[in-house]
Amino acid sequence: MLTKDLENKILAHAEGFGESENLVLALEASFEAAQVFLTHAKLSPEEILEKSGDRGLVTVADMEAEHLIRRALKRKSEISILGEEEGLSGSGGDYLWVVDPIDGTTNFSRGIPFSAISLALLHRGIPIVGVVYNPFLGECFYASSGKGAYLNIEAIRAVSRNPKGKHVVFVNSGYSPEFELCAMELSERLRGRVIHRHFGSTAIEVCYVAIGRADAFASIGDELWDYAAAACVAKEAGALLYDWQGKPWDSSRSDLLVCLPPAFAELNEEVAAVYQKHCG
Repeated sequence: MLTKDLENKILAHAEGFGESENLVLALEASFEAAQVFLTHAKLSPEEILEKSGDRGLVTVADMEAEHLIRRALKRKSEISILGEEEGLSGSGGDYLWVVDPIDGTTNFSRGIPFSAISLALLHRGIPIVGVVYNPFLGECFYASSGKGAYLNIEAIRAVSRNPKGKHVVFVNSGYSPEFELCAMELSERLRGRVIHRHFGSTAIEVCYVAIGRADAFASIGDELWDYAAAACVAKEAGALLYDWQGKPWDSSRSDLLVCLPPAFAELNEEVAAVYQKHCG
């Protein structure tokens, strides 16, 4: 968990950004919701439920965190809100808050410290503010359109921390069998050529590409709340964002490739081949 002093430094830093009012609001809401991570760090079986349609887990912490985030946003904003647990509220318009109260719920339910609050503001479908906060590790990634990306007030760039050896790649998918098949086939095509990692949180994985801890992230079938905030961070950090057809990514697509530039050519060719086979 971030200290209160560091939270205040991050908020002061964000004051100077474009869309600063909304970025500060997103950060404040995320910091407030992070208290839920401490309150429910150890869940009882009764506090963990399975969603219908084999769509993963939901916990009392997810619901409480989203409630807190919505309440914090509504205090200062009239923008509509789309959340994973409560759906869409508001009257529409060009702007939309997108909330995943706990990205990585399965990890959270088992005490694995790879879970994050993911909060984005979209303007006409384009992420212009993004906050991804993992309270367990005390890492808050945030970005605002045109103002760069940051981790705890330090600027980040999408440059590999270790350019030697094989690329480190996250491969992910939504829950449906067809999406899982695409991810498995992509992993198989890359076997022996890359180092695979999978941490169970789309938002964290994309941010790890944004800071150069990994070289690429490829996913198909995730939901908007899984990647909207992290996509803003990655774009502002200088990562490349494309769909699996090789076109610049937009938020209407659930197929996403986030890459450091050196990894793009190889990965783009492989995801395009998988997409053409199964979705073309």
